[in-house]
Amino acid sequence: MQEKPLIRSLSVELTPRCNQQCAYCYNAWREDNGLQIGEPNSESIEKLLCLVMDQVRLYSLTLTGGEPFLRTDIYRIIDLANQEGIGVNIISNGGLITRDTAEKLARQKVNYVQITLAGADAQTHDFLCGKGTFDKVKKALESLRIFGVTGGGSYLCTSHNFHQAGEVFELFVSLGVKQIAFNRFNPSGDPRRIVMSLLPTRSQVLQALTAANQKSGQYKLKVYNTMPIPPCVFDYQEFPNIKFSQCSAGIVDAQLAIGPDGNVRLCTLQKQAVGSLWNTPLDSIISSEAVKRFREQIPDFCKECPLASMCLGGCGASAEWVFGSPAELDPFVAQHVMPGFGERILKC
Repeated sequence: MQEKPLIRSLSVELTPRCNQQCAYCYNAWREDNGLQIGEPNSESIEKLLCLVMDQVRLYSLTLTGGEPFLRTDIYRIIDLANQEGIGVNIISNGGLITRDTAEKLARQKVNYVQITLAGADAQTHDFLCGKGTFDKVKKALESLRIFGVTGGGSYLCTSHNFHQAGEVFELFVSLGVKQIAFNRFNPSGDPRRIVMSLLPTRSQVLQALTAANQKSGQYKLKVYNTMPIPPCVFDYQEFPNIKFSQCSAGIVDAQLAIGPDGNVRLCTLQKQAVGSLWNTPLDSIISSEAVKRFREQIPDFCKECPLASMCLGGCGASAEWVFGSPAELDPFVAQHVMPGFGERILKC
């Protein structure tokens, strides 16, 4: 019998609904809170997961959304994965995590619950995530710690909060968080309204990375960069305490995303689906021509670079959202090298 292909990590968006309206949200459906997509019922979600587990060997499963804790059946979904020996990660905004939530999670196999702090104080965080959300994040992480559930942190660097990176890491440490994802804002979803106001510059990300690297060494944190930063922008060796990564779309280490509608994307940010799990086996989707074409669309600006085949010119998903094609430059890079960048954004 032929062994099933290995998928190291898979994200399942359980719901398009969310209890927050974060300024940096990548979900294209945020404006109508997922009304057009619709929400799958418990039977559909379980059938979707069973299809995945029947078709591939899965190392870890990430439950996300929208806000996954809006689904009251989330504990049943975790059980379904646990029964197959699959560890579960959860990405949440923390707004619905109470002591009762944490107590329930403690009885299941949950690797970690990742929650974003978008600032070191209520004024900064709430500006990006909504009034009262800062206090809810702190309470959520405190509840997880009380019941022994590993809390993971996420810091999203924007032009609004880059100067607080060190303080955010200090706050995470005070809340018992020892593993933190360092992300830079990457415009996607409906980026035109926010790209010019939230996209950080190279200097701003450099300041934030420097602080994150220092705090990581000081507190022996596990810090990893999950939103790829092209190696032409920074010398990774200057930040030895941070683990950097590149676009994994289409390779074995990729974290594929399955939307609430069953459509498969190469990551949660990608605009176009590469197939539907309802009518195509997952291993056929990931080996399809659509996936190959995505990896081959390297920006002209980057083609002569010896690192192009590794970094693919940055984030093609963001380039597609902002400029219309994954063959365009990552907006984070483009802002520094593309003539008339601001004018082109306004015309998108």
